[in-house]
Amino acid sequence: MDEEMEQEQIEQELFVEINNLIFRKPFALIMLSLLESPKTKTDIFKETYITYSHLHKVMDVLQNLGLIEFKRNGREVVASLTEPGKEVAKHLKDVVDIMRKLPTSKGMK
Repeated sequence: MDEEMEQEQIEQELFVEINNLIFRKPFALIMLSLLESPKTKTDIFKETYITYSHLHKVMDVLQNLGLIEFKRNGREVVASLTEPGKEVAKHLKDVVDIMRKLPTSKGMK
């Protein structure tokens, strides 16, 4: 019974961590940026204006989840989406495209 409760707690903690990641702006910005092409952290920093320290932390989580990977290209380290990462990023792009088609409500900016 204890092992079952421990496994349930681990699954709950993972669920919370994934939700905290997904529903934050940097996650989507990074994923959509990398959907365009592989990039260095500096490139993503310049494109998204996410603070470099926060960008580093979020990208570490994305790597741990298996959504991105890093490869050395000479002196640079380039981030790219893994196959699961591409699938997630494509779904994010679909959501963004749908949201852009929604009529603008009065009073919303």
